[in-house]
Amino acid sequence: AAEGPPGSRVETVSQKEVDALVGRVRQSCRTARRLHAAAALVAKIETLKPHEAQCWRELVCYGVGSFQSSPKARVQLAIAHVLLDGLSQSAPEGALRAVIFDPVFNEVEKRALAVLGWSVLDHDEEGKRPIAEPLVVASDDDPERSRSGCLAAGTVFFMPHCPFRLYSNVLWRNWGPELGSMVVVGNSFAAYDQRIISRSARKNPSNCVLRLASLTMEESFEFPPQDLDLLHQEGTGADVLGDSGVMWWREHHRIPMVQGVAETPKDEGGLADRDCGGSEASSVIVRSSQSRGRGSANRLRDSAEQSRGTLVLEPSTRPPEEFGVGHESLE
Repeated sequence: AAEGPPGSRVETVSQKEVDALVGRVRQSCRTARRLHAAAALVAKIETLKPHEAQCWRELVCYGVGSFQSSPKARVQLAIAHVLLDGLSQSAPEGALRAVIFDPVFNEVEKRALAVLGWSVLDHDEEGKRPIAEPLVVASDDDPERSRSGCLAAGTVFFMPHCPFRLYSNVLWRNWGPELGSMVVVGNSFAAYDQRIISRSARKNPSNCVLRLASLTMEESFEFPPQDLDLLHQEGTGADVLGDSGVMWWREHHRIPMVQGVAETPKDEGGLADRDCGGSEASSVIVRSSQSRGRGSANRLRDSAEQSRGTLVLEPSTRPPEEFGVGHESLE
């Protein structure tokens, strides 16, 4: 790093480093395009876009980690990029935005992401990002839509192995009808529901993940055997997105508004107390994953068929800052 203005450090970045990293990511993207699981992910999320929309409005990527140094992070980014390419196929030019953030990104990574078409956020949102506003765009291919306009709407959150509280922050920020216009790709919420055994954690008003358990629909993300050789070529394995799922909400009219849920306290560690290596043991009390049936992670979670009733949240009388989904509140 070189000296900058008083009190600051300016990281020296060479174009050669940036070009080399872009080349490595593009190579990983070529591998990711051959993954059956990645193609299935694109196809699934395309079916979940808001009903009135021709395409998704925004893809938000949180917590992939340092893809310059980590093969796993690079493959996660590559899968996110394949998802971006796939969703762009139905999107008029400029209709789909791609934004990304991780506090560990260095300047080389940030510049490489810009070359690849990602907008790097300049601050840590802690997951508290609202669903993108719909965009009315013209379509030359469909005269009917050209007259009325077509909508780009909704947000896809790609959050591989992020901390529990980051998922909760995303839900808290969009609590209510907005949940019907978003999808989360990340750690399985069904697994959280089965593994978290602390009663206080389950009742915590800032624990939005479990408070939505009865209304969350989920489909697991798994790599078929034919994908494993490709992952090994990239220096990683199935754990690159292990125990992950696609989560969405369609019965959002049954979700109470903000009463009964609380914002998590301001994060001090960045990206909502990151622990993005896929281990949840440090932030929640869990049962062994071997104790749950493998079929449970594979089911499509539709609470309407489970007859668990309407989600009812008790109003909270304490201020939001007293609650948290970090280590203390889930012990």
